[in-house]
Amino acid sequence: MKAFHLLVVWVAALIMPLHAERLPVLIIDGQDSHHDWKKVTPTLKSALEETGRFSVEVFSASNDAAWTAGAPDFSRYRTVVLTYWGTDWPGPVWASFEKYMKNGGGLVVVHAALATFPKNEEFNRMISVGWRNAGQGKRVGFDQNGRAISDPTGGNSSHNAIGNLIVDTRIATHPIMAGFPNHWQHGPDELYHTLRGPARNQQILATGLSSSTKVHEPVLWTVAYEKGRVFCTTLGHDTRSTTSPTFKSSFSRGAEWAAAGAVTLPVPPQLAAAGKEPSRATIESHIDPKVAVTGPYAAVKLPIKSGPLLHNPTAITSTPEGLLFVSNYTGEILTIKDTDKDGLEDTTTLFINAAEIGLPRGQTVPKPGIVPPGPGLRYPTGMTYKDGWLYVGFTQEIRRFEVKKDGTCGKHETFASGWPYTMHAFDWTFGVKFGKDGHLYAILCTDYLNGKPAPDPKGLRGSMLRISPDGKTIERFACGLRFAYDLAINEAGDIFFTDNKSSGNPTEELNHAVKDGNYGHHPKKPVSPPTLPILDVASDASPDGCEFNPTTNTRFGNTAGDLFIACWGNDGRWENGGIARVRLTKDAKGTYDAVEEVFSKGPGKVSDLTFAPSGDMYVARFGQEAPAEHAPLATPTGDVYRYIHAPWVNAQQTQPATNPLVSLPGVPEKGKEIFTQRSCATCHTVDGSGNKLGPDLHNLGLTMDRAGLRESIENPAANIKTDYDTVQVTKKDGSELVGRIDSSDEEKIVFVTAGSTENIPRNQVLKTAIIPGSLMPPGLTAGLDEAAQNDLLAYIESLGRETAVRLHAGGELVKVADKTYSSDTAYHSGSYGFIGGQTITGSEIPEISTCRYGDFSYRFDASDAEYEVTLTFGEWWMRSPGQRVFSVSANKREVISDLDVVKEAGFGKPLTRTFRVKASGGAIVLDFQAKANNPMVSLIEVKAVKPSP
Repeated sequence: MKAFHLLVVWVAALIMPLHAERLPVLIIDGQDSHHDWKKVTPTLKSALEETGRFSVEVFSASNDAAWTAGAPDFSRYRTVVLTYWGTDWPGPVWASFEKYMKNGGGLVVVHAALATFPKNEEFNRMISVGWRNAGQGKRVGFDQNGRAISDPTGGNSSHNAIGNLIVDTRIATHPIMAGFPNHWQHGPDELYHTLRGPARNQQILATGLSSSTKVHEPVLWTVAYEKGRVFCTTLGHDTRSTTSPTFKSSFSRGAEWAAAGAVTLPVPPQLAAAGKEPSRATIESHIDPKVAVTGPYAAVKLPIKSGPLLHNPTAITSTPEGLLFVSNYTGEILTIKDTDKDGLEDTTTLFINAAEIGLPRGQTVPKPGIVPPGPGLRYPTGMTYKDGWLYVGFTQEIRRFEVKKDGTCGKHETFASGWPYTMHAFDWTFGVKFGKDGHLYAILCTDYLNGKPAPDPKGLRGSMLRISPDGKTIERFACGLRFAYDLAINEAGDIFFTDNKSSGNPTEELNHAVKDGNYGHHPKKPVSPPTLPILDVASDASPDGCEFNPTTNTRFGNTAGDLFIACWGNDGRWENGGIARVRLTKDAKGTYDAVEEVFSKGPGKVSDLTFAPSGDMYVARFGQEAPAEHAPLATPTGDVYRYIHAPWVNAQQTQPATNPLVSLPGVPEKGKEIFTQRSCATCHTVDGSGNKLGPDLHNLGLTMDRAGLRESIENPAANIKTDYDTVQVTKKDGSELVGRIDSSDEEKIVFVTAGSTENIPRNQVLKTAIIPGSLMPPGLTAGLDEAAQNDLLAYIESLGRETAVRLHAGGELVKVADKTYSSDTAYHSGSYGFIGGQTITGSEIPEISTCRYGDFSYRFDASDAEYEVTLTFGEWWMRSPGQRVFSVSANKREVISDLDVVKEAGFGKPLTRTFRVKASGGAIVLDFQAKANNPMVSLIEVKAVKPSP
């Protein structure tokens, strides 16, 4: 038994960090009525002890009598951690502590302890700045140009609301910060601002930008006090903060530095892996100018210089340590790394070629062509990482691959399999994400276009699967899915998935998945009625990969918690595609409301996206394929993009992706007459039903530009939409039909021709085959001059399209009274937005939660027409009439005179004004002119006035 005990001690010693000594630490807490110190202190003690570097004792000064009962001997400790906010210590106790510090003691001051002892000048010297009232010394920080400030003016110390923070490292070479990235996420916590004090002998190690002061306020700093060392942190409001990796690391490293003057504790992998960030020059040199982004973001095409080629990237994901994986349609799974250390990933490495798994001995992988690869594992179209394993969805199975510490592939094994499939080009396994319940969720693409589908007695095709944590039990979670490329799971554990328009799906969709839900696309064995989507995605065609930006990620603009959707774009239009941003809110009944805006137009044919620990979004651009066969071409194509929040980025890359106020030539009313005369309605619906031979045209103008529409009419075979391939059915009696498959199952094929829809029993079918060419004949615009062609195109563009712009002035994407207001944006030529002014946030009422304020105007480039403009104002500063008065002019004509919001609506209440204006010189310009104090506006709507019928 003694030998066994010694063995345990020896093993324990090996797994503990190897340090010369354990540093004795004393935590002093107590009396803080604003913070739950009784719960916080154990987390501080644990954060130190679990490093193996400290031995920790706690002294609770819960009342003044505690000191007389037995004051600590400070000389016994290498550092004192102060999380105390209360009355002054007894004179002898303070004298002992002051002597301890002057003789070389260590001190760590956590969060609210910065507010204690406001009149103690020696303590003020120890901390340099703290929570103090106006006039009690200087406040320090950095302005937004990076210049250090030291200002004796201003108000009392305060803090922002509890939330997630981006912390900026200021001195990366300091022992405490060495290994931390330039920017790191922390929270939820409070960001202190306007801290005051003597501001001497201080090194500011890290800061956070305050939304209140617009100053980069100190978050972490050190102070040299006589021979002593002091580390201060404003972080640590409650246990949510003190148990986070960012707090635990900065706190324990700060405590070690205060105690020993050096730091041996490592930075957590998820922080260290963030690595070098690209410089502004590096980012700008790799921005893709063809990608139009809404907001201050740089769309950077990664400069992949070496390693295996990207060949139709299908899925992309990141580990918590920042290792990026991307899968090729041809079967290779690659990692992407930054090898030249400029901050941008530049090299791919083969993790594994999954197409070789399962091949017979001696057989090689076929070279990519227009024939789908096989018979190895095929089409890796879904990927996720968990606990050291990469899970990948293939047509045949979900397989998991061990990710070794060096990023290479270890063992691999089948995780789940057993569903029906064939090697048909439409048999994919999508999604692959772990839910909050520990189960893996995945999607099987429908087989309704498969000429010979595999038997499916359980109705698993076209469904979402729920797979047990061990992979052994598979159940159908939801049914009626068509081409649902991906799913995303929010922090509440709710599941969402994208799905594509066509044959049973009248729109491009975002759905909220619930148990036994039926989502309407030819459901097999449904147990519930169809459920409508929560959003008709309008940003672009064919929504594919989707991912929530983590609520902890405040680095990617104000998008934390939002859903981002990769959109493939129109079939055959290889330059089409983009990204949608969706903000979801959940009501008391559990129902979600969704609002959407175009995040970017381009790059073309994006398939998937993911957020990395750095806070940036990585996007896989699929490139071009053989469209009819959905197979990779022999020549590799595809890219990976990295979207970086960059407030300084050139305005040409921060434009709104579309401007519906600027119309192209043509008169829609005349085009409708041509549409009827040419019998277009024989094959096309315009109401979203999609029940005829050709595609439905409703909302087509939202997702396809005029060049694409023109090509689709003049050369329809150039971009045939999936579901509308020309199919020839040969029956066993020798007869043939040419049309399209609307749906199919094991018993029948629903076949649409120009004149009818027919149910063909499977037992009567000899074969089905896709034949070249389009069901739509060419030359339908013959005899139409340019003006008439433009009229026809203008009519198609107008279907389902509202000619309106709505902006949330000074704010982000928001939905008010069933209308979506897009994020505020700066004006640039050809678009719309603000000129001048600043953003102000103040009210909790959605209509007036933010405003544009100061000296500003708005310009909307617009076609010559009449427009209705609706402005919403609110006042949450001035409480009395006459304190803020301003006027509004539209194209230099005053439309609102001497507006006094408090007088007309009252304090904190929205006020709406509507007027009409004609575009002049290709624009509508709204000027806001101060009479008394600065003007402000919260919501702006500009919409075309439709002519009377």
